[in-house]
Parts: sequence; structure tokens; C-alpha cells
Amino acid sequence: MAMTASIFQKKLVIVLATRHAEIRREVTNYLESYNMRVVAVQGWQLLLQQLTSLTPSLVVLDLEPSWENDLDMLRAIRANDLDIPIIIIGGAGCNESYRAAVLDLGADDCLTKPVGLRELVSRIHAILRRRKTSSVQPTETRKKKFSYRFGDWKLDLRRRRLTNPSGRLVKLSKGDYSLLIAFLERPQQLLTRLQLIHAISKHENRTDRSIDVGVLRLRRKLEANSAGTCIIKTVRGVGYVFDMLVKRT
Repeated sequence: MAMTASIFQKKLVIVLATRHAEIRREVTNYLESYNMRVVAVQGWQLLLQQLTSLTPSLVVLDLEPSWENDLDMLRAIRANDLDIPIIIIGGAGCNESYRAAVLDLGADDCLTKPVGLRELVSRIHAILRRRKTSSVQPTETRKKKFSYRFGDWKLDLRRRRLTNPSGRLVKLSKGDYSLLIAFLERPQQLLTRLQLIHAISKHENRTDRSIDVGVLRLRRKLEANSAGTCIIKTVRGVGYVFDMLVKRT
């Protein structure tokens, strides 16, 4: 506990969203024993209200893979540009494909029931430590990294916004953004799937398959606005190449 206090100076505010009253009670009591403030909600409309009013440290979503509408919670959070860490707890049917899907939609971690409450606390602290570390950059680095330009595209790093050649905003999920950054940092170079997994390692449980799905989705967003230009090329059996000149401004 002393180590935790030294890392996180202010009390953590956790929003817990679940249909199950028993889970709300158990998780709330346990997290509060670790000096966290927990706000438990049942419906996703209430969840969005709490996220905009509280600005919590992290969100825990208890979802059921068999219920497609549950993923709307995750989509809604990211669609509202709420850059809040999210841990998904999945029930029956939470297989590799489902975990890859929720990570690609913007979750930071995905656990399968039954989840040990002590493990949940450790995952919360691990995610927030990574966030804290990644947000602390040397002053010169921050000054240099304003935006990337490739062709007539622009990625504004400060606002996390991508605009296409027509000047229109292209929405990126958290996974899209991380993957695009990995390509822009090493343009016109072959990146293997393993290199891409390491480059976006803040997302847990990445697999070759989830990288392929992520690249396919990012490619569609880029090439739909590029007059047939092939921006991300596939090197069969190896990986991918971002085939454009990139400038950092």
C-alpha cells in the first residue's frame, strides 16, 4: 500500500458499470478497501453522464460477449473522445476474437470471469502507471512532436485528430491511433506483426490476428479517402509497410 500511495498521490476515482448488483457490491467494497472511490452504475446512459461529470481515473465495464449492445458502451466512450482507461470484464464466450475486438475498439485491458479482485487492483495500477509514464515526456520531445503529415493528410498529436486531404476529420479508435503512430514513426520500412505488437504494447493481449484486423480497419479509413492509393502494403507472411513519405512538423 505504501508503494501505491507513492505512485498515485490523489485518490483514484473508478467508475464501475455492471448489470449485476452482487458484482457492484463486491467490487466496490474491495476497491474501496484500497482507498479508491468507486461510482457504480447500471445503465450505459448513466455511465456516460458520470464520465463527463466526474472525469474518473479509470472505468471497469462488466460486459457479456453474447450481447452485442454491450459493446456500444465502449464505442460511445471513444466516440465522445473520452480518453479514459478502460478495463473490460467479459463473461461466457470471452474468447480470443472477442478480446481482440474490445481492444481494437479502445479498451486498455480485457479480463475473463471469474476475475480475482486482487488481480483487478493490480491491473488498474499497471494501466495507470503506464499512462503516468507515457504522459511524462522531456520538454524538447513535446515541442518537436506537433503533427505528422503524409501526402495531404495531417495527424495532430496534441489534439489526437486525423484530417483527410479534404480537410475532414477521420475518426480513429484508440487502437487505430496507436497503430497509425507506429507506422508514421517508421515510414517506408517493413514492420513485422511482432514489431507492431511491441510498438502498441500498452494494449494487452495483442495477437497476430488482432494486428491484421487492426491494419485492415486502418487501411479502409485511409484508402477510402485516397483515390485508390495503396498506403499500407502487405508483405505476405511477414508484415506491413507504410508506403508514403512522412514529415513531422
